[in-house]
Amino acid sequence: MAATMMRTPNGSRPQLARWGWLGRTELLCAVIVLCHLPLVWLQFQRAWQIDSYLHAPFLLLAIVGLMVQRWRNLESPAVCRPGWASLMMLIVGLGLLAASVALRSPWLGTVSLVVSLLGLLLSFGSEATVRLLPVWMLLWLLLPLPFRWDQRLTLVIQDLSSRGGSALLDLWGLNHVLAGFVLELPGRALPVEDVSGGIAPLFAAVSAAAVLAVWLQRGILHGSLLIASSVFWGMGFSVIGFALAVDLLASGWIDVTSGGPQASFSAGSFAAMLLVLISTDRLLLFLFDWPFGRLIEEEESLEEEFEEEDALAVDVTPAPARAIGAFSLFWLLTLGFLAVGFWQVAAWESVRSHGRGPSRATTLSAGQANVPWGDVLTEASLPQLPGAWKMVGFHTLARAHDSDLGRFSVAWRYVGERDEAVISVDFPLDVRHQPIRAFEVRGWEIESYRVLSDSEFDQPVLEFWMRDGGGRRGYVLVHQRTEDGEVIEPSHGRRQSFIDWWESLREQVLERFGKADPSPGRVQISLSITGDLPLNAQQRTEATEAFRASVDRITELMW
Repeated sequence: MAATMMRTPNGSRPQLARWGWLGRTELLCAVIVLCHLPLVWLQFQRAWQIDSYLHAPFLLLAIVGLMVQRWRNLESPAVCRPGWASLMMLIVGLGLLAASVALRSPWLGTVSLVVSLLGLLLSFGSEATVRLLPVWMLLWLLLPLPFRWDQRLTLVIQDLSSRGGSALLDLWGLNHVLAGFVLELPGRALPVEDVSGGIAPLFAAVSAAAVLAVWLQRGILHGSLLIASSVFWGMGFSVIGFALAVDLLASGWIDVTSGGPQASFSAGSFAAMLLVLISTDRLLLFLFDWPFGRLIEEEESLEEEFEEEDALAVDVTPAPARAIGAFSLFWLLTLGFLAVGFWQVAAWESVRSHGRGPSRATTLSAGQANVPWGDVLTEASLPQLPGAWKMVGFHTLARAHDSDLGRFSVAWRYVGERDEAVISVDFPLDVRHQPIRAFEVRGWEIESYRVLSDSEFDQPVLEFWMRDGGGRRGYVLVHQRTEDGEVIEPSHGRRQSFIDWWESLREQVLERFGKADPSPGRVQISLSITGDLPLNAQQRTEATEAFRASVDRITELMW
């Protein structure tokens, strides 16, 4: 193998010695990392409250362990000698950190740390970069996806796992009804998101597969196939976990949808999934042991070895004069990080509390018995709907804090000759909540929408028609108020001003999990009717009148 990096010329170190302890680049590296910790800590603290990212601390421990292991196995001692490539990455990291404080975005601060760590890694030379770069890439798995892609993926997986799990329950002969976002059992109703793990099993599986691939030093093709298989296994465990959780609950054995039993059930599922991933890895090793597979793996290994030898043979040591200039810039960048770090401390309370606000609904305990307004909104609160509609169910739900359907719901379910209707009160919803978008991300296509005029409805009501991929039709009426009962016009989200666009960008990218609790928001009263055929004019008129009476009755009880 080619020779490793050349030592720094003897003439360069004495020129840096005049800096004293300030010339110790390792100390400056530590300062740069520490300057990110306030925002990173806040990001992890808030992400920990989201079920999809409960595995993040364990992933971080695995990354630190892999980094320490590979650092100790370096063939030559790594010395921090910042070059221009590393300095450029640090400049980008400093800019991102300053922007994260100005925009009060812990998510952007975490991105800054990942970018800055790459700059520091480059400053330790080619060997350290080549050996530690795969571990550094794992850091991106700690970041929530922007544009709420993870939330959309959660809804897709919840839909698939609930439908697949419901099919399994049908095979097992368990009596249940999957009604939209609610699973109804004899004497109990559960939100699908409480039973389905969403993307939590999928993200945990992908993270575990990536860590295994890096830890076992698998090739690019082998690692890619292992990660791809983790997506399949994550989906499979979501379906099986859904069916098992419902079966255990319905049989009266144990409720694994909340509390300690849920944690134990999730841990057991992850352990089983990890064993399956290890078995998949062994299967891939067996397949690559075939002549064709062995040829691919050998060619890939040779290419990686040649690239590594070329990288290690490069002399990245700057000339003495340039070394002094690079170090001076490195020292100035450290001062910049330190200044932004003090800025974080000064603005800590503003950053920490950004987006948070007390809410009468969010301060109450979760659980069916503690749903706000649950004492005034009961099964008898609403009368029977006119016509052939018959009330067949009533439930109160407490969802996850980040649910786009609201933390709490009170709902009445009706069935007609060929349609099903649900009148629901959902709260608290974010002030930027868009009812149409909530249905679109769940697979419904909006055919038309409009805000009813005063002559049709004496209060602002959003009306829209929709259909799903299976051809089912839907008709929805939405009325919204503040938590104090003030009437507001529901947002359809189809025409946005620049301010609305900027606020949406902040929420979906810069403030991912930046809100520990929902802001004081809206209370939504809605009527949704689904069936195989669209409503005719008479049915629409009856639905509008029934919704008007329901809104009047609900608002009378709540305010």
